[in-house]
Amino acid sequence: MNEQTEPKYDFFISYADADRGWVEGYLLDGLSRSGVTYHTEATFELGVPRLSAFEDAIKQSKRTLLILSPSYLVDGSNEFIGLLVQSYGHETGTWPVIPLILQSVKLPTRLGMLTYLDATDQANWERVVQRLNRELQFPPPGPAPRPAPPYPGMRAFREDEKKWFYGREREIDYLIKRLRTNPFLALIGPSGSGKSSLVYAGLIPALRESSLFDRGEWIVRSLRPGEEPLQALAGALGGDLANPAQAVAALLSTQPNAQRLLLFVDQFEETFTPGRRDTTPFCEILLRLADTPNAYVILTVRADFYADLMATSFWPEIQKHRYEVLPLDEDGLALVIRKPAEEVGVYIEAALVERLVNDTGQEPGILPLVQETMVLLWEKVVRRYLPLSAYEALILPRQAYGFGGKGTLTGLQVAMVLNAEATLEGLDTELQIIARRIFVRLVQFGEGRPDTRRQQSADRLRTVADDPASFDHVLNHLASHRLLTLAGSEEDPNKKVDIAHEALIGTWPTLQGWLDQYRKGEQTRRRLVDDVEQWQHKDDFFLYQGTRLEEALQWARENQHELDQDQSAFLEASQKRDDRRKRVQLFLRGVIAFFALVGLLAIGFVARLTILNFMARGPQAHFETTWAWLGSDTYEDPAGRNVSRRYIEVPAFSMDKYEVTNQQYRLCVEAGACSRPLEGVPPEDANGQSDRNAEQEPLVEEWIFEKPEYRDRPVVWVTAYQAADFCRWIGRRLPTEVEWERAARGSDGRTVPWESGEAPTPEYANLRFRTLAYEASPEHPVAANDPNYITGASPEGVMHLLGNVAEWMSTPTECNDPYECQVVWKGRNKVIGLYQRGLSFFYTITDGDLAAGNSALLVEGIPADPFLSSPDVGFRCAGP
Repeated sequence: MNEQTEPKYDFFISYADADRGWVEGYLLDGLSRSGVTYHTEATFELGVPRLSAFEDAIKQSKRTLLILSPSYLVDGSNEFIGLLVQSYGHETGTWPVIPLILQSVKLPTRLGMLTYLDATDQANWERVVQRLNRELQFPPPGPAPRPAPPYPGMRAFREDEKKWFYGREREIDYLIKRLRTNPFLALIGPSGSGKSSLVYAGLIPALRESSLFDRGEWIVRSLRPGEEPLQALAGALGGDLANPAQAVAALLSTQPNAQRLLLFVDQFEETFTPGRRDTTPFCEILLRLADTPNAYVILTVRADFYADLMATSFWPEIQKHRYEVLPLDEDGLALVIRKPAEEVGVYIEAALVERLVNDTGQEPGILPLVQETMVLLWEKVVRRYLPLSAYEALILPRQAYGFGGKGTLTGLQVAMVLNAEATLEGLDTELQIIARRIFVRLVQFGEGRPDTRRQQSADRLRTVADDPASFDHVLNHLASHRLLTLAGSEEDPNKKVDIAHEALIGTWPTLQGWLDQYRKGEQTRRRLVDDVEQWQHKDDFFLYQGTRLEEALQWARENQHELDQDQSAFLEASQKRDDRRKRVQLFLRGVIAFFALVGLLAIGFVARLTILNFMARGPQAHFETTWAWLGSDTYEDPAGRNVSRRYIEVPAFSMDKYEVTNQQYRLCVEAGACSRPLEGVPPEDANGQSDRNAEQEPLVEEWIFEKPEYRDRPVVWVTAYQAADFCRWIGRRLPTEVEWERAARGSDGRTVPWESGEAPTPEYANLRFRTLAYEASPEHPVAANDPNYITGASPEGVMHLLGNVAEWMSTPTECNDPYECQVVWKGRNKVIGLYQRGLSFFYTITDGDLAAGNSALLVEGIPADPFLSSPDVGFRCAGP
């Protein structure tokens, strides 16, 4: 026997690469904590032949530990290791081999004779490690401290977490090169695709380290538009928005080596909230900022807002400088799962990585679920190892979690649901009610699109009955468990609150149940809040009646504790007005019944008035509460502002299918409720004076509304006040501009009222404006229900929204935003003017001649004095 030197290591450990996680994360951690020394193939020196390296490792170790699994036995080189150990044992007169079975296998004959260690059951792992330590007379290993999870859960990665951000290396390199050539970049991708994390933890740190830009440091400012985009932008720049270049220079002067500013606008889609008034100026300032030297602008936008993007002034730049952030492929997802753990010394079983990747499939928005799953699984880390069994323990039928429906939740879904449910159960019953209300208020109802997040200030989430301490406790509890995100100081009552990610809305059954149960009531509450704010400007137009009032009162009865003083006063005023309306209706019914008893021959004035009123009503189109487009892609409004197309909520309403005709209006005149049209009379000035002489003839004699041949044509030469009198006589009103837009453009933003979407021809009417190319255009308004022009009907059957006469709106032009400020106009000097809509589609004047092709009159209102009377102006009525 050759003389042997003292072995250098206690163990040489041989294992398959598939078992690396368990060996390095669990076994080696347990051995090293007891002071055991070991040698593995991972420590072989580069360049040394494997045969020699194996032989030296075996000779330098007291024992050889073989980690047996199917993967190990199918590797031929491991068979060689066994033979090498056997040969060395014969040479030394020992048998220094310990088989450790990690997964069930049939042992080779030469190993079957040995005493082996069984680690196939996780319950035996600790005993196996202790047995190995005792073999070499070492004490049992101490406990292994678990490092903090390197995963952000439902929120995005932060810049200081860049060392844990993986899977986007190629995209980061490409985006840096794009920014080097152009200072503007828009990242567009599905919700949950990792856009925000890509910028915060990937692109920004890489820009700070990049040598592709001139020397000097970056100043980075980020914001979310929220409810006040301009205010958020002013806060980020810390300067006057009217001069972005000056604001950039001021920012750069705050740091000695700063040379460039990067402004990151995260979740740009928040600017498309229905009713938003400042999207256009916000976009314009960002465009000016991107043109400022040493300033760079990056946006992230959800892909399902592409249509909204195309309607902004930003679209040309976005179209040229956009980058689609695609979901990670399988290799990228595997890196996202495995590499952050390895950064903190934890190893994940390969089968678990594969299972997680397979469970994600091609489902969009999966990254937050993966990250949240890893946070929950982190609690199951044993020593420095995370096994597949931890994930499998999550996968149970839906019923096991108290949810209805068939099928089994994936581990990813369970991870999110369990976290949300455990967070909710950590609150008392009364506090859970507050949590429910917070979540429901933070959801923007999709109305045909998936529900999304709705950022709100904390103050808007409170009710008058909330105990401040209880409310703050619930808010902080939900935020600390990663269900909500808070932006702002803890003491700030207006700090921004948001659901951590849209994925929670579609995954958490409890939240889905809340939305199903409380959606209608919450829609009623939101309308009530908006209408109360308008009513507080002394605008009784917004008071409720009929069905809407009943819905609001029902909500108030069920949610009495949420009503504030303003809302109670509004509902009380609405109820009083509605009661008056009902008493009048009851009186009229009584009068009609009385005259019916007296006999038809004794029909008096009131009965005649009622009959005339009924005859004056025409067919109507009904519209449910929905959204309407406002504005074209970009146009200049009467105040000289550039306005972009946007969505605004429109409450349920009805609108006449036809313009009011001469015959209908004549009935109102005969009943004494309306005055005759002012044919050919110019509008009076503010002092009530007119330029027309008393003897002056009408400007268009043949349009006298009594003529039988004109009975079905739209009544014209009526002022807005005359039109309003008629609508009031039949129990209706003039439509608002947004109602006209909804009827004309629909909720899908169609460019013409009719469903076909075809460009108009003279067959659509296009009155009065004839050119050589359009000789067939009529020279005067056609009959409101003329079957020759039925082509011009909207999908809802509303006729001549374009192409007959302009129509009076009830929307005044003195408001800062006529789409938001439809006040009731009263008195000669109360308003500057009203809007008209409609008229001819072909209305461009070039060198004094009319030319075809301008659609501005569909998308833009025309301001007019409400006392104007014109042969081109008529009206139709609307109502509840």
